[in-house]
Amino acid sequence: MARQQAVLSLLLAIPAFLAAALGRGISSESLPRTSLACFYGLWAIVFSSLGGIVLFLADVNRHAVLNFKIEVFGHTHSLNWLWVALSLLAIVTYMILRKEKSDHRKYYLDILGNAKL
Repeated sequence: MARQQAVLSLLLAIPAFLAAALGRGISSESLPRTSLACFYGLWAIVFSSLGGIVLFLADVNRHAVLNFKIEVFGHTHSLNWLWVALSLLAIVTYMILRKEKSDHRKYYLDILGNAKL
């Protein structure tokens, strides 16, 4: 069981390490050229990943106060408020970063289209 928990903890930590590796290229010289959404998005990924590790290792699901039940298609599922909040944070972060990337791509394609004329 301990070995399984160690593997799951490492899987939860992978996004934090990837975001840290991507963010390592952001120096004080390149910071003005980096969007704030990207910069803070990487930090949000790191903190949500580390938060997932803490929630997993603390085994917050065993606290009945934080759990609630939801019925989906006739099946009852037990969820934890902290995990739901962390998941929503991760989804919102993804959507913001995705929109930022789409805006940048559109901007550069517009520049390329105008340069051809």
